[in-house]
Amino acid sequence: MADAHDHNIDDDGAIVRYLFGLSTDEERSAILERLFQDEDYFNRIRATEYELLDAYSRGAMPASERALVEKSLLASAEGRRMLNLARALSAVQKRGEKHRAPYLLIAATVVVATAIGLLLTIRKDHNVVVTRETPGIAAPQARPSTAPVMFSVLLTPGTTRGGGQIKRLTIPPGTDFLQLQLDLEGDRHPGYAATLKTTAGTQVWEQSALTSRPDGSILCRVPAGVFKSGSYELALSATSGRWPEVVAYYYFQVSPN
Repeated sequence: MADAHDHNIDDDGAIVRYLFGLSTDEERSAILERLFQDEDYFNRIRATEYELLDAYSRGAMPASERALVEKSLLASAEGRRMLNLARALSAVQKRGEKHRAPYLLIAATVVVATAIGLLLTIRKDHNVVVTRETPGIAAPQARPSTAPVMFSVLLTPGTTRGGGQIKRLTIPPGTDFLQLQLDLEGDRHPGYAATLKTTAGTQVWEQSALTSRPDGSILCRVPAGVFKSGSYELALSATSGRWPEVVAYYYFQVSPN
């Protein structure tokens, strides 16, 4: 499991490397996990992406970085739409209407985010369009920048490993996160923690500070890389008391692709 604290992913250079597709696998995994949990970090990545495209549209970056933009950000339809947006805003600014640009950017970004089905809400805060100098990057190859891919599964609690039918999952290739929707039974608690183990007892993942949704379920986003073929047990604990108390177990099996 990638731990965001093991990587300096708050550094501007790390974000630029991620957008250019130059991150290491460990760094990319840490960034993906962080952006799903931290809306401000997600907004920061989107703002940096716009700044790079804005600099590209104005010819304000060296040829080496222009090539990286073309191989990564402009490899997707979304990136090309954002480039068109950056060009339109630049034209507005040249006409002396700079005060309109932040609001146009926010509105257009929200439309783009809705169209591609982003799962996070972009804050309507014009401070996200501040201009920062982009760190220089030099690397021979790049991967296209894409939104994280999630595979969602609904799990119901079981009292034993053999109690009822165990759900069998086949995780599609290219999945970044397995989103587990945990159905709850019984009393609700202010906070929960989830611990995922193989049925042999090896812990592979955990997450705290979970809360129930209005429909009474809990969402866990588990990096797909932690899963191998085999059986798993997820223990959900209530953390509102002095000591954590297990309130439900969930069992499922992961099959090879």
